[in-house]
Amino acid sequence: PNGGFQGLLRKTSIALLLPYGVCIAALLVLAGAYEAAAKSEDAPGEDGVNDGYGTSLLLLWATFHGAAWGHRVPITWGQRAIACLVASGGYLWRQIVLIL
Repeated sequence: PNGGFQGLLRKTSIALLLPYGVCIAALLVLAGAYEAAAKSEDAPGEDGVNDGYGTSLLLLWATFHGAAWGHRVPITWGQRAIACLVASGGYLWRQIVLIL
């Protein structure tokens, strides 16, 4: 048909890339907030929480996918709130994408 495959490819690409793009952008922003929460309250870095933005992003990425191992733990109340938000988002991810 007239551009049927291209139309389908476009719709599929948007349906796939839009939610995952928003998810990755949200995790990047939340990792920055997580790191800022650690620095704002001078949390101790004994367990690696203050190792930098990359460590915060890795922790939240693993938490989102339900694979946090416990070798890094949130210390401040701000970090705990962000980790809970990310864990809830990971748990509800399929339902959120299906609604969209």
